[in-house]
Amino acid sequence: MKAPFELPPGYGEIHRVDFMADPQMQQKLMLPMLIIIVALVFIGAAISPLSFAYIIENAWRIPIAIIATIIYIILHELIHGIVIRYFSGKWGNFGFKGFYAYAGSPAYFTKSQHIAIGIAPVLILGIILIALNILLPMQWFWTIWAVQIMNLHGSIGDYYMARLLRRLPPDLLIQDAGVSMIIYSREEIET
Repeated sequence: MKAPFELPPGYGEIHRVDFMADPQMQQKLMLPMLIIIVALVFIGAAISPLSFAYIIENAWRIPIAIIATIIYIILHELIHGIVIRYFSGKWGNFGFKGFYAYAGSPAYFTKSQHIAIGIAPVLILGIILIALNILLPMQWFWTIWAVQIMNLHGSIGDYYMARLLRRLPPDLLIQDAGVSMIIYSREEIET
């Protein structure tokens, strides 16, 4: 089923999420982001211990990690866009707002479509990054792992939306502008 570009009759707004304009939302997501970062640094250090000598010897890899992270952000949003196109038949809108890169669409996506759009990049890129960590020499571990940390903590808004939507009725339609979403339902509920 293709996502419609007009809200069908009988649907009403039940919830809004705006990651940019809601300071409480930003604070609510900060702790899980920090936990993910700290946990992944500890996991990485268990796999490839860090030392001062290692950092000095490999400092030249830092610009490569920064470039890889920029490429990752572009690919992350592109994957959102590809899945948006798959479900709606049209490319989404791409851009930056503050520190947020985004892909959005004026289409109205079902609950399962929106969850797939949100989670696809972290899954696809996560698998690719794990494969790179396995296949490349250990000297490249932290360069790739830094991008993996970005992948897992930078997708916190996508996890949040998937969790929120799982608790809501099955008849949802979601319009996602990128950093803000409006959730519609035929049922009259408050979240």
